Amino acid sequence: MTTPLVLSFLLSAPFLVALVCKADTHVQLFCGVVGIMCVFAFTGVGHFVKTEAMARMIPAPIPAPTTIVIVSGIVELVAAVKTRET
Repeated sequence: MTTPLVLSFLLSAPFLVALVCKADTHVQLFCGVVGIMCVFAFTGVGHFVKTEAMARMIPAPIPAPTTIVIVSGIVELVAAVKTRET
């Protein structure tokens, strides 16, 4: 139950800091990107910390659920790094 709260905080906190500091629009947008980057990183790491729990969520007919969880975690970590490049 805490994960949605953490994700909401990671997504909104950088942007809210920029608003409170009365940053210009470019800084606010950058802070929004930082928030998205944090969410991708958090969820990507979660795939490695809770691998077995996430693998159990994948339907039985789909083969190699643990591999799918690990690969999707790598994709999310790459997305976090690539988001920074925009």
